[in-house]
Amino acid sequence: MLKQLAAHEIKHIQPQEEVKQDEKIPIHARIDLKKIIDSIIIDDECKFCKIMTFLSQACLRMKQLSLLYRGSVHSFKAKAFHQQCNDFKSTLTIVKTKEGKIMGGFTKQTWKGENDWKYDQAAWLFNIEAPNIFKARKKNMFALFACQRFGPIFGEGHALCIYDDCNTRNDNYVNSGKSFDCGEYGNILLTKRKETFIVQEIEVFQV
Repeated sequence: MLKQLAAHEIKHIQPQEEVKQDEKIPIHARIDLKKIIDSIIIDDECKFCKIMTFLSQACLRMKQLSLLYRGSVHSFKAKAFHQQCNDFKSTLTIVKTKEGKIMGGFTKQTWKGENDWKYDQAAWLFNIEAPNIFKARKKNMFALFACQRFGPIFGEGHALCIYDDCNTRNDNYVNSGKSFDCGEYGNILLTKRKETFIVQEIEVFQV
């Protein structure tokens, strides 16, 4: 009788224990991040969750992001960036500096053009350390600047500017500008002055 009771209790307890064990499995063990964003910059679940949060804030549906360009693969030349990205709309640029800062921006426009300012009310910038995206101001006629001699440039006043050979020069920069709402922060790196940097890695994904 005791054996039957013990067997009965085990039968009912075991499924609950299995659920608890499953709840303890780390997120990265249950989700293959590389299947959603094949990035060497967004390389852990904390950064991944921030990118997903930013996409959600911009009302963009979470789905697999397609890698178009990576500096360490295609070269850090502006020409390589434009060859890989010019024909695609809705792209997310992610930049990592030598100091480890991670930032970038999204646009629905293409990067095709020569000295062309482009309107994009849906454009936004981000800093992985900031809680929210920096949205385009209303009637943003200068969301991005398409120029084949440069990498991605966002915003009038160049809120984010990436040069040719961006991994060897220290004059890539962020600035306050007029096109994106950085609030009291001044710029996307949360300082009130122009900040220059060397690029360690840059990636562009189609969203």
